[in-house]
Amino acid sequence: MDRRLSVSLVEDQPEMRELWRRKLARLAGFVVLDEFADAETVLAGLGTTWRVPQFILVDWNLGEGRMNGIEFIRRSKARFPRLCCVLITAYDEVPDLPDAAARAGAAGFLYKSEPLAQLPERLLAAYAGEFPLSPAATRHLFTLRQAEGAVQASVEAALKNLTATERATFLLLRDGLTEKEIAVRRRRSPRTIHNQLMSAYAKIGVHNHAEAVAFLQRGRISP
Repeated sequence: MDRRLSVSLVEDQPEMRELWRRKLARLAGFVVLDEFADAETVLAGLGTTWRVPQFILVDWNLGEGRMNGIEFIRRSKARFPRLCCVLITAYDEVPDLPDAAARAGAAGFLYKSEPLAQLPERLLAAYAGEFPLSPAATRHLFTLRQAEGAVQASVEAALKNLTATERATFLLLRDGLTEKEIAVRRRRSPRTIHNQLMSAYAKIGVHNHAEAVAFLQRGRISP
């Protein structure tokens, strides 16, 4: 039985695919099953025409008009939840990519600027569930989490200006309810709910329903 870890490569640049293939082929623990230039071809045949590998190393930007690596990971993980997908990209100036990759179900996030010699180690870490990150990606994620924390803190601070009743009513806007629906949920008259919301809007500094919903979407607010 072949105990090597199987890898499929998805990269639109032939030279880059060749570099990855040669690096992995020289190692006893890996075998490259397939190489692809686009994600659409992989999705169309994964599990039928193509074997399902243990790893898929996929580039983020696969060419104009083509499915990108994050969307590919999202779709392939929906079909094969145990598939280990590692996203790699040259775009280290796009700060939200590591977070988007993690949310899509990626098992790791790498930059092409990293030394090629580190690739096998990164893949093994992903297979072990360690979610390997390039150092720059770690900084991007940390900065994003800091910003999210600051936004949430500012939203929570604004909500402290509301009474308990106003807060309970105001937070129901997150569920997409109208004033009449909130009145039913809260067992209050529509006029009472309207007055509570108007008071909450004034205290928070929003002017209408749309602005209130946008305000709530800025942070994860507990009831």
